[in-house]
Formats: sequence, structure tokens, C-alpha cells
Amino acid sequence: MRKRTIVLTALLAGCLVVGCQGKEAKDNTAKDKAKTEIGNEKKEDSKSSDDQEAETEENNAGEESLETKSDEQTSQDTNMEEAQQPVSVTIYSENENADGFDQETIQVDALSAENLIAQLKKKGMLSEDVQVNSFEETEDEGEKALKLDLNQVYLQQLQSMGSAGEYMIMGSVCNTFLDAYGCNKIQVTADGQEIVTGHAEYPGYNGKFE
Repeated sequence: MRKRTIVLTALLAGCLVVGCQGKEAKDNTAKDKAKTEIGNEKKEDSKSSDDQEAETEENNAGEESLETKSDEQTSQDTNMEEAQQPVSVTIYSENENADGFDQETIQVDALSAENLIAQLKKKGMLSEDVQVNSFEETEDEGEKALKLDLNQVYLQQLQSMGSAGEYMIMGSVCNTFLDAYGCNKIQVTADGQEIVTGHAEYPGYNGKFE
């Protein structure tokens, strides 16, 4: 009887120990799980914060890019509006004695090489088939300059004239453009090539013709 009581007591003690260890293990597992979840939440919060910062930076960059494009577009629109406004220009043409230039100030819809050439055609200074290949405002030795490239018809017209007629035609083109754009020098070419007529050569830039 006494032995049986001792055995039962030992079994109860063992059960209590096992139960306590199991409970402690469960508690530890729950604590570890809670720590893991907290750590994951912190990582997600940190990641979310980083994502938000990156998104904010992208949005700011996008806004700055849009503002820059808007400013550039506004500047381009302003320049186009200014170029398309009616302006007064002086058109040079041969006088009755063919020894100088007549000048007439007129209004054109916009300041452009094409409009100036069209007005010179109306004055009878250029063939109707003369066309502008390209035109640009540039600089030469720190001074504003013009470059005008016309088609081959212009060269053929010059070559068909005598020296006096050639001078009047080249002079009317140079003087009209120089006055219109406020410059002192202009280079005129034909299909990208230096103009050589047989009477004269026109390398580089030309000033005003008297």
C-alpha cells in the first residue's frame, strides 16, 4: 500500500513536470511567433515608407519635367508668335537706270526667308522658280550673321545676266535680308555650293551692296 502511494505520487509529479514544460514550450512558441509578426510588420512598414518616398521622388521629378517642358513650349510659342506677327520690311530692287537700288517699305504677314523672296519676285528681281532651300541666323566672329541657300535656278539666273544685272540681283537679295534681320553680313549659296558666275565669285559673307 505504501509502495503504491509512492508510485502514484511519482506519476503525478512527472505529469506536472511534463505539463509545465509543454505550457512553457507553447508560451515560448507564441512569443517567438509574436516577435516574428512584429518584425515582419516593421519590415513591411519600412518597405512601405521607402516605396512612398520613391513614389514621391518620382512624382516630384515628373512635375519638374512637366514644368520644364511647359516653359520650353511657352518660349517656343512666344518665338513663333513673334515671328508670325506682321512686320514692316524694306525691299530692294533695281532702279530705272540700273545703277542703284530703289527701296520700298511694305508689310508682310511674318518675317521669313520665303516671304522676302516672294516680295523680290513681285519686284521682278527673281525668277518665279527660285526657291529657298534653307535659311538660318547664326554668328560669325561674335557678330550676328545670316546664311541663305537658294536652289540652282538662282545661280542660273545670275549666270544669264551681264555683270551689272548680276550685281543688281545679288545686291537686292543681300540688302533686303540684311535690313530685315538687322545684320551686316550674309552668305548666299546655291544648292549648298559657293556661287561662281563667270563675272564674279561670292565666297563667304557679303556686306551691303551700294
